[in-house]
Amino acid sequence: MAANLRAEKSGFAKEVHQRLDAKFDQAEAAKTIRWIRALPAPASVPELIRKAVEKQSSDIDSISSDDFHSYFSSGLVLGHLMACLSSEESDKLTSKTWQVSDKAIFETSRQRERIGLFLQFAQRIGVPSAYLFQTDQLYERTNLSQVCICLCQLGVEMQSRNDYKGPENFWLKKQKENVRHFTEQQLKDAQNIPTMQMGYNGGASANGISFGGRRDIIS
Repeated sequence: MAANLRAEKSGFAKEVHQRLDAKFDQAEAAKTIRWIRALPAPASVPELIRKAVEKQSSDIDSISSDDFHSYFSSGLVLGHLMACLSSEESDKLTSKTWQVSDKAIFETSRQRERIGLFLQFAQRIGVPSAYLFQTDQLYERTNLSQVCICLCQLGVEMQSRNDYKGPENFWLKKQKENVRHFTEQQLKDAQNIPTMQMGYNGGASANGISFGGRRDIIS
């Protein structure tokens, strides 16, 4: 993989990488894997992809950044995740993109393409751009924490949908909009209400102020 061909980081780049790696939450990362393993998988998922998913236990409670990267970087597990969440995606797993090539150069390209397809899927589901990760952040493991954040947010988004068939209350509940509707008259009335931003001088007086007052000089 390209990550193995890069020169080892040094200096400031190494320091930044170490800081990002230190933010990696092993327990939260394991939770994303438990979620994926708990999702009902379509019968049409290819055996190759099923085996990739089964490389990690369904009751895992912690995972290192190395193992997390190894589990997701090929993109096969991400394909399984999409298939579990959307029947339309399940039908696409028979395409050449999801077949493992015995030629390294082709497989590298396919792995990156799989990750890209997952990111497009997550965006369509409704994952905000701030929660998405870049392909290299996973493939070249430059920010695995962001990958974990994206997977968690995808879980939150999916759990709020009516067509979700995974474990309930696995993730935090998504905040729902609390839209308020006002009549034109209410809006007009609100404009006449003074606010604290307009300043407050209630109770103000000149008591106790002697500046400018008369001062007698007695010799």
